[in-house]
Amino acid sequence: MTALHLCGTADASRLSALTAQYDLEMGVSRNDEERRAAFAPLLDGSPHGAVWLLGPKVSPVGFAAFSFGWSPDVSGLIGRLETLWIRPGVRGRGMAGEVLVAMGKSLAEHGVCQLSAYIPVAAERLFIRSGFIAADDGRLMQTRL
Repeated sequence: MTALHLCGTADASRLSALTAQYDLEMGVSRNDEERRAAFAPLLDGSPHGAVWLLGPKVSPVGFAAFSFGWSPDVSGLIGRLETLWIRPGVRGRGMAGEVLVAMGKSLAEHGVCQLSAYIPVAAERLFIRSGFIAADDGRLMQTRL
C-alpha cells in the first residue's frame, strides 16, 4: 500500500521539489515562488483543498492535490482531483490506483460525497478500475463515495 501524508507547511520544500519536476514534465512555466504561492493556502490548512505526499514522507515519489466544494446536485461536499503525479521512475507499479482508492475512502470518511477528475484519455482505464465512470465525453470521470 502506498503511504499518504497530508502536507502541511513543514512539507513545502518537498512539495516544491516534486511540483518542479511535474512542471518540467508537463511543460508548465512557473518559478519556485509561483509554485509555493499556488500551494501555500493548501499547506496552511485552507478548507478549499489539500495536498498529499505519496510514498515515504522523507523521500516522496509523488503528490496528489484536491480541491473541495459544495454541490447542490449531489447534496454534499465534492472533491476534485486537480493533480496526481508520480515520478516517472516508479510509475507502472499500481500506485496511482492505490492512491485513488485510498483517497476515496479517506475523503468519504470526512464527508466528501463525490470525487471527479478531468483526465487524459490515456488514464481512462486507470480511473475505471478505481471505480470512476465517464460523466461526459470521457474526459470528466466521477465516482460517488
